[in-house]
Amino acid sequence: MDELEHPQSKTSHFREHAYSIAKVVFYFFCCLMILQTFRCATLMVAKDDNEFLASYATAALTALVLGKTVFILERVRLTKKFDHKPIYAVVIYKTVLFTIFTDLILALEHLIKHHTFSLFDPHKAALQYAVCFGAHQLALAVAFGLFFAARELDAALGGGEIARLFFSRRQNLGKRQEKP
Repeated sequence: MDELEHPQSKTSHFREHAYSIAKVVFYFFCCLMILQTFRCATLMVAKDDNEFLASYATAALTALVLGKTVFILERVRLTKKFDHKPIYAVVIYKTVLFTIFTDLILALEHLIKHHTFSLFDPHKAALQYAVCFGAHQLALAVAFGLFFAARELDAALGGGEIARLFFSRRQNLGKRQEKP
């Protein structure tokens, strides 16, 4: 249909974008809360309750920042460079690109918050820092990889098809053809 025939109201356009951002934020919120729970469980002896709550609040705010970042950066031409390639190439490209973007945004946040920027924390041993940095990169890459894999598959199948397949009863999906 032509957009001129049925112009979308500003309210419905805003709602559509807000819902889109909310889904992304919710996904990253779940990922970060799970990671934070594992982190807290491993450090339970050394931390107090206030630190646990603060770390969950930080994870929630980070999820909001990641959701908004994805929403904004997906409109940049650089993120569409591999859109004509097979899905696996798009997923790998966007996973690496968004992990790097996220690192830059978090480094900028650290610079603004602490007025210093250093890739090496002098309070941590080099090996400990490298392991923590690697684990952080792996967690981001897995979260982005799963996110973009689902999003690209959904786009290839038709918007909303994965959700329909995932949340519909099997008998409503149609009969599967048995091989002879």
